[in-house]
Amino acid sequence: MVSYLSGNSRREEFALLRLQGVKKMKSSLLFLVEQMILVLMGNLIGDVVMLFVVPSVSLMFVVNGILLILMASAALLMTLGSDIWIKGTKTMAKYEESFMTIGTVRQEPDSYEEIMEWDAEFKEYNVTKKEHYDS
Repeated sequence: MVSYLSGNSRREEFALLRLQGVKKMKSSLLFLVEQMILVLMGNLIGDVVMLFVVPSVSLMFVVNGILLILMASAALLMTLGSDIWIKGTKTMAKYEESFMTIGTVRQEPDSYEEIMEWDAEFKEYNVTKKEHYDS
C-alpha cells in the first residue's frame, strides 16, 4: 500500500524522467530498487532495535532469512519476466515486418431473432434483430 501511494504521488517525477528519454522499464526498475533499499534499511533499523529489546537473536535471523529469500525470489522473477518481455517484444517486431493483412472476412449470420421491447417513453415497441450463428 505504501509503495502504491509513493508511486502515485510521484507521477510528475516519472513524467519528467520519461520526457528526458528514460524508458518505462528503467524508471519502473529505478522505483523498485528504491523500494528495496528502503525495505533493507527498515530491516536493519528493526534489527538494531530487536537486539536491545529481544534477548533471542535466533528469531531475528529467521525473520531476516525469510525476508532475504523473498527479496531474492522477487528479484529473480523480475529478471526472468523482463527478459521474457524483451525477447517477446523483439520477436513480435520481427514477425510484424513479415506479415501483412490482405483483407478481412465478415461472417454472415445463419438466422435472426426479432426482439420486441416496450418503450414506455414513446409508447411503442422497439424491434431489434439479434444475430444467431450455428457454428
